[in-house]
Amino acid sequence: MKHNDIEIARRTRGNSVLLFITDRCPVGCAHCSVDSRADSPMITDFGLFENLLDGICGDPDIQVVGISGGEPFSERRGLTKACEAMSACNKSIVIYTSGVWAKSPETAPWIRSVLESCCTVYLSTDSFHQNGVPSSVFVQAARQIADAGAWIVVQTLEVKQTRHLLEQAFGNKADCYAEIVPITPLRNGRGQDVFELSPARKADTMGNCTLAVTPVIRYDGVLTSCCNEEVIMGKGPDRFRTRVKNREALDTALARFKTDPLMRCVASVGLGELVKHPRLQALAEKRYINNCDLCWKVMGEFPSLPESDRLINVIAQLGESH
Repeated sequence: MKHNDIEIARRTRGNSVLLFITDRCPVGCAHCSVDSRADSPMITDFGLFENLLDGICGDPDIQVVGISGGEPFSERRGLTKACEAMSACNKSIVIYTSGVWAKSPETAPWIRSVLESCCTVYLSTDSFHQNGVPSSVFVQAARQIADAGAWIVVQTLEVKQTRHLLEQAFGNKADCYAEIVPITPLRNGRGQDVFELSPARKADTMGNCTLAVTPVIRYDGVLTSCCNEEVIMGKGPDRFRTRVKNREALDTALARFKTDPLMRCVASVGLGELVKHPRLQALAEKRYINNCDLCWKVMGEFPSLPESDRLINVIAQLGESH
Protein backbone atom coordinates (compact mmCIF):
# COMPACT_ATOMS: atom_id res chain seq x y z
CA MET A 1 0.00 0.00 0.00
CA LYS A 2 1.26 3.45 -0.86
CA HIS A 3 0.77 6.55 1.26
CA ASN A 4 -2.41 7.69 -0.48
CA ASP A 5 -3.96 4.23 -0.10
CA ILE A 6 -3.25 4.29 3.62
CA GLU A 7 -4.63 7.81 3.99
CA ILE A 8 -7.88 6.72 2.35
CA ALA A 9 -8.10 3.78 4.75
CA ARG A 10 -7.44 6.02 7.75
CA ARG A 11 -10.12 8.49 6.65
CA THR A 12 -12.76 5.77 6.30
CA ARG A 13 -14.67 5.44 9.55
CA GLY A 14 -13.99 2.10 11.26
CA ASN A 15 -11.54 0.92 8.61
CA SER A 16 -8.29 1.29 10.56
CA VAL A 17 -6.71 1.63 13.99
CA LEU A 18 -3.30 2.65 15.27
CA LEU A 19 -1.73 0.27 17.79
CA PHE A 20 0.69 2.16 20.04
CA ILE A 21 2.84 -0.64 21.49
CA THR A 22 5.50 1.20 23.52
CA ASP A 23 6.55 4.59 24.85
CA ARG A 24 10.20 3.56 24.60
CA CYS A 25 12.69 4.67 21.96
CA PRO A 26 16.51 4.61 22.07
CA VAL A 27 17.05 7.32 19.46
CA GLY A 28 16.39 10.42 21.59
CA CYS A 29 15.47 12.93 18.86
CA ALA A 30 15.26 16.48 20.19
CA HIS A 31 11.93 17.03 18.38
CA CYS A 32 10.17 13.82 19.48
CA SER A 33 6.45 14.58 19.54
CA VAL A 34 5.70 11.94 22.20
CA ASP A 35 8.81 12.57 24.34
CA SER A 36 9.98 8.94 23.98
CA ARG A 37 13.12 7.97 25.89
CA ALA A 38 15.30 4.91 26.28
CA ASP A 39 13.77 4.20 29.70
CA SER A 40 10.14 5.06 28.91
CA PRO A 41 7.39 2.55 29.81
CA MET A 42 6.79 -0.63 27.83
CA ILE A 43 4.29 -3.50 27.93
CA THR A 44 4.03 -5.11 31.36
CA ASP A 45 0.63 -6.83 31.08
CA PHE A 46 0.84 -9.18 28.11
CA GLY A 47 -2.48 -10.77 29.01
CA LEU A 48 -4.20 -7.42 28.45
CA PHE A 49 -2.12 -6.81 25.31
CA GLU A 50 -3.22 -10.13 23.83
CA ASN A 51 -6.85 -9.26 24.61
CA LEU A 52 -6.39 -6.03 22.68
CA LEU A 53 -4.97 -7.95 19.74
CA ASP A 54 -7.90 -10.38 19.85
CA GLY A 55 -10.32 -7.47 19.80
CA ILE A 56 -8.69 -5.90 16.75
CA CYS A 57 -8.64 -9.24 14.94
CA GLY A 58 -12.29 -9.84 15.80
CA ASP A 59 -13.49 -6.57 14.25
CA PRO A 60 -14.27 -7.33 10.59
CA ASP A 61 -14.43 -3.63 9.66
CA ILE A 62 -10.79 -3.01 10.57
CA GLN A 63 -8.67 -3.61 7.47
CA VAL A 64 -5.48 -1.64 8.22
CA VAL A 65 -3.54 -1.73 11.49
CA GLY A 66 -0.77 0.81 12.04
CA ILE A 67 1.85 -0.04 14.66
CA SER A 68 3.82 2.77 16.28
CA GLY A 69 5.37 4.09 19.47
CA GLY A 70 7.98 5.10 20.64
CA GLU A 71 10.07 2.83 18.50
CA PRO A 72 8.06 -0.37 17.83
CA PHE A 73 11.21 -2.44 17.29
CA SER A 74 12.33 -1.69 20.86
CA GLU A 75 9.39 -3.88 21.97
CA ARG A 76 10.41 -7.17 20.34
CA ARG A 77 7.91 -9.45 22.09
CA GLY A 78 4.95 -7.14 21.63
CA LEU A 79 5.77 -6.31 18.01
CA THR A 80 6.24 -9.96 17.11
CA LYS A 81 2.94 -10.94 18.76
CA ALA A 82 1.09 -8.08 17.08
CA CYS A 83 2.40 -8.91 13.60
CA GLU A 84 1.69 -12.62 14.01
CA ALA A 85 -1.85 -11.91 15.19
CA MET A 86 -2.64 -9.36 12.47
CA SER A 87 -1.19 -11.58 9.75
CA ALA A 88 -3.26 -14.54 10.95
CA CYS A 89 -6.49 -12.54 10.61
CA ASN A 90 -5.49 -10.97 7.27
CA LYS A 91 -5.15 -7.35 8.41
CA SER A 92 -2.82 -5.07 6.44
CA ILE A 93 0.10 -4.09 8.71
CA VAL A 94 1.79 -0.69 8.55
CA ILE A 95 4.75 -0.02 10.87
CA TYR A 96 6.21 3.38 11.79
CA THR A 97 9.92 3.25 12.63
CA SER A 98 13.18 5.19 12.60
CA GLY A 99 15.16 2.20 11.31
CA VAL A 100 17.44 2.22 14.37
CA TRP A 101 17.38 -1.59 14.35
CA ALA A 102 19.38 -1.79 11.07
CA LYS A 103 22.87 -1.41 12.55
CA SER A 104 24.06 -4.49 10.71
CA PRO A 105 23.87 -5.07 6.94
CA GLU A 106 22.26 -8.43 7.71
CA THR A 107 18.66 -8.48 8.91
CA ALA A 108 18.07 -10.27 12.22
CA PRO A 109 15.69 -13.22 11.62
CA TRP A 110 12.95 -11.88 13.93
CA ILE A 111 13.11 -8.47 12.29
CA ARG A 112 12.92 -9.95 8.82
CA SER A 113 9.85 -11.94 9.90
CA VAL A 114 8.20 -8.72 11.11
CA LEU A 115 9.08 -6.84 7.92
CA GLU A 116 7.77 -9.64 5.72
CA SER A 117 4.38 -9.38 7.45
CA CYS A 118 4.07 -5.68 6.52
CA CYS A 119 2.56 -4.19 3.43
CA THR A 120 4.16 -0.81 4.18
CA VAL A 121 6.82 0.61 6.48
CA TYR A 122 6.95 4.32 7.30
CA LEU A 123 10.61 5.21 7.80
CA SER A 124 11.42 8.57 9.41
CA THR A 125 14.57 10.61 8.93
CA ASP A 126 15.89 14.16 9.27
CA SER A 127 18.85 15.91 10.86
CA PHE A 128 17.36 15.32 14.33
CA HIS A 129 17.73 11.55 13.82
CA GLN A 130 21.38 11.61 12.82
CA ASN A 131 22.96 10.96 16.22
CA GLY A 132 20.82 7.89 16.86
CA VAL A 133 20.23 6.76 13.29
CA PRO A 134 23.12 7.90 11.06
CA SER A 135 22.75 7.88 7.29
CA SER A 136 24.44 4.50 6.93
CA VAL A 137 21.88 2.88 9.25
CA PHE A 138 18.98 4.54 7.44
CA VAL A 139 20.29 3.23 4.10
CA GLN A 140 20.62 -0.29 5.53
CA ALA A 141 17.10 -0.11 6.97
CA ALA A 142 15.66 0.96 3.61
CA ARG A 143 17.42 -1.89 1.82
CA GLN A 144 16.28 -4.46 4.38
CA ILE A 145 12.66 -3.29 4.22
CA ALA A 146 12.67 -3.43 0.43
CA ASP A 147 14.32 -6.86 0.48
CA ALA A 148 11.49 -8.10 2.71
CA GLY A 149 8.96 -6.94 0.13
CA ALA A 150 7.35 -3.98 1.92
CA TRP A 151 6.75 -0.57 0.34
CA ILE A 152 8.64 2.31 2.00
CA VAL A 153 7.13 5.69 2.84
CA VAL A 154 9.78 8.09 4.13
CA GLN A 155 8.45 10.83 6.40
CA THR A 156 10.83 13.75 6.58
CA LEU A 157 11.31 17.45 7.21
CA GLU A 158 14.13 17.51 4.65
CA VAL A 159 13.09 16.21 1.22
CA LYS A 160 16.28 16.92 -0.74
CA GLN A 161 18.57 15.18 1.76
CA THR A 162 16.18 12.24 1.99
CA ARG A 163 16.12 11.78 -1.76
CA HIS A 164 19.91 11.58 -1.69
CA LEU A 165 19.75 8.85 0.99
CA LEU A 166 17.30 6.81 -1.06
CA GLU A 167 19.59 7.11 -4.08
CA GLN A 168 22.39 5.73 -1.92
CA ALA A 169 20.16 2.80 -1.04
CA PHE A 170 18.67 2.04 -4.46
CA GLY A 171 20.49 4.10 -7.07
CA ASN A 172 18.28 5.34 -9.92
CA LYS A 173 15.57 2.80 -9.00
CA ALA A 174 14.64 4.51 -5.72
CA ASP A 175 11.11 5.27 -6.99
CA CYS A 176 10.51 1.54 -7.40
CA TYR A 177 10.91 0.98 -3.67
CA ALA A 178 9.98 4.17 -1.83
CA GLU A 179 8.13 7.47 -1.82
CA ILE A 180 8.83 10.63 0.18
CA VAL A 181 6.13 12.40 2.22
CA PRO A 182 7.04 15.82 3.66
CA ILE A 183 5.71 16.33 7.19
CA THR A 184 4.76 19.38 9.23
CA PRO A 185 6.82 20.11 12.37
CA LEU A 186 4.85 19.26 15.51
CA ARG A 187 5.05 21.35 18.68
CA ASN A 188 4.20 18.36 20.86
CA GLY A 189 6.42 16.51 23.31
CA ARG A 190 10.00 17.74 23.04
CA GLY A 191 9.04 19.47 19.79
CA GLN A 192 7.45 22.32 21.73
CA ASP A 193 10.96 23.53 22.59
CA VAL A 194 12.20 23.23 19.01
CA PHE A 195 9.60 24.60 16.60
CA GLU A 196 7.94 28.02 16.60
CA LEU A 197 4.22 28.58 16.99
CA SER A 198 2.21 29.30 13.87
CA PRO A 199 0.22 32.55 13.77
CA ALA A 200 -3.22 32.18 15.32
CA ARG A 201 -6.13 32.05 12.87
CA LYS A 202 -9.85 32.72 13.02
CA ALA A 203 -12.07 29.76 13.84
CA ASP A 204 -13.91 29.89 10.52
CA THR A 205 -10.64 29.24 8.63
CA MET A 206 -10.10 25.89 10.37
CA GLY A 207 -10.77 22.83 8.26
CA ASN A 208 -11.58 19.23 9.00
CA CYS A 209 -9.39 16.58 10.61
CA THR A 210 -9.78 13.45 8.52
CA LEU A 211 -7.97 11.35 11.12
CA ALA A 212 -10.61 12.05 13.78
CA VAL A 213 -12.19 8.70 12.90
CA THR A 214 -9.03 6.61 13.43
CA PRO A 215 -8.81 5.44 17.07
CA VAL A 216 -5.53 4.74 18.83
CA ILE A 217 -5.14 1.68 21.06
CA ARG A 218 -2.32 1.91 23.60
CA TYR A 219 -0.59 -1.19 24.92
CA ASP A 220 -1.84 -0.36 28.44
CA GLY A 221 -5.52 -0.43 27.51
CA VAL A 222 -6.04 3.30 27.01
CA LEU A 223 -8.01 4.08 23.86
CA THR A 224 -8.18 7.51 22.30
CA SER A 225 -10.49 8.72 19.55
CA CYS A 226 -7.73 11.04 18.34
CA CYS A 227 -4.16 10.48 17.15
CA ASN A 228 -2.80 13.79 18.48
CA GLU A 229 0.44 12.89 20.24
CA GLU A 230 -0.40 14.85 23.38
CA VAL A 231 -3.76 13.11 23.63
CA ILE A 232 -2.05 9.71 23.31
CA MET A 233 0.24 10.72 26.18
CA GLY A 234 -2.68 11.64 28.46
CA LYS A 235 -3.33 15.34 27.83
CA GLY A 236 -6.42 17.06 26.50
CA PRO A 237 -10.13 16.56 27.23
CA ASP A 238 -11.17 13.31 28.89
CA ARG A 239 -13.77 12.91 26.17
CA PHE A 240 -11.01 11.71 23.87
CA ARG A 241 -10.10 8.63 25.90
CA THR A 242 -11.28 5.59 27.77
CA ARG A 243 -9.53 2.67 29.49
CA VAL A 244 -10.39 -0.97 28.82
CA LYS A 245 -9.41 -4.12 30.69
CA ASN A 246 -10.73 -6.83 28.39
CA ARG A 247 -11.87 -7.54 24.85
CA GLU A 248 -15.55 -6.85 25.58
CA ALA A 249 -14.74 -3.36 26.85
CA LEU A 250 -12.54 -2.79 23.78
CA ASP A 251 -15.39 -3.77 21.46
CA THR A 252 -17.72 -1.34 23.24
CA ALA A 253 -15.20 1.51 23.12
CA LEU A 254 -14.42 1.03 19.43
CA ALA A 255 -18.13 1.00 18.61
CA ARG A 256 -18.63 4.22 20.58
CA PHE A 257 -15.71 5.96 18.85
CA LYS A 258 -16.95 4.78 15.45
CA THR A 259 -20.41 6.29 15.94
CA ASP A 260 -19.47 9.43 17.93
CA PRO A 261 -21.28 12.20 16.00
CA LEU A 262 -19.03 14.97 17.29
CA MET A 263 -15.83 13.35 16.03
CA ARG A 264 -17.60 12.56 12.77
CA CYS A 265 -18.38 16.28 12.43
CA VAL A 266 -14.72 17.15 12.99
CA ALA A 267 -13.71 14.64 10.31
CA SER A 268 -16.31 15.67 7.74
CA VAL A 269 -17.64 19.26 7.80
CA GLY A 270 -14.69 20.53 9.83
CA LEU A 271 -14.23 22.79 12.81
CA GLY A 272 -14.85 26.06 11.00
CA GLU A 273 -18.38 24.94 10.20
CA LEU A 274 -18.93 23.18 13.51
CA VAL A 275 -18.44 26.37 15.55
CA LYS A 276 -21.60 27.75 13.94
CA HIS A 277 -23.49 25.50 16.36
CA PRO A 278 -25.35 27.73 18.89
CA ARG A 279 -23.45 26.20 21.82
CA LEU A 280 -20.12 27.05 20.20
CA GLN A 281 -20.68 30.66 19.11
CA ALA A 282 -18.32 32.02 21.78
CA LEU A 283 -15.50 29.94 20.27
CA ALA A 284 -16.19 31.31 16.80
CA GLU A 285 -15.05 34.79 17.82
CA LYS A 286 -11.53 33.71 18.91
CA ARG A 287 -8.29 32.70 17.17
CA TYR A 288 -6.48 29.36 17.32
CA ILE A 289 -3.01 28.03 16.57
CA ASN A 290 -4.26 24.93 14.75
CA ASN A 291 -7.13 22.48 14.42
CA CYS A 292 -6.18 20.69 17.62
CA ASP A 293 -6.26 23.92 19.61
CA LEU A 294 -9.84 24.60 18.53
CA CYS A 295 -10.91 20.95 18.69
CA TRP A 296 -9.94 20.69 22.37
CA LYS A 297 -12.09 23.74 23.12
CA VAL A 298 -15.02 22.20 21.23
CA MET A 299 -14.71 18.94 23.16
CA GLY A 300 -14.67 20.90 26.40
CA GLU A 301 -18.10 22.28 25.51
CA PHE A 302 -19.44 18.78 24.89
CA PRO A 303 -17.94 16.58 27.65
CA SER A 304 -20.84 14.25 26.91
CA LEU A 305 -23.20 14.81 24.04
CA PRO A 306 -26.82 15.32 25.15
CA GLU A 307 -29.30 12.94 23.54
CA SER A 308 -31.42 15.99 22.75
CA ASP A 309 -28.74 17.60 20.58
CA ARG A 310 -30.03 16.43 17.24
CA LEU A 311 -28.18 19.19 15.41
CA ILE A 312 -24.79 17.52 15.92
CA ASN A 313 -26.15 14.26 14.52
CA VAL A 314 -27.63 16.04 11.50
CA ILE A 315 -24.35 17.89 10.83
CA ALA A 316 -22.44 14.59 10.98
CA GLN A 317 -24.83 12.89 8.57
CA LEU A 318 -24.80 15.80 6.13
CA GLY A 319 -21.00 16.03 6.24
CA GLU A 320 -20.57 12.35 5.46
CA SER A 321 -23.07 12.49 2.59
CA HIS A 322 -20.91 14.89 0.57
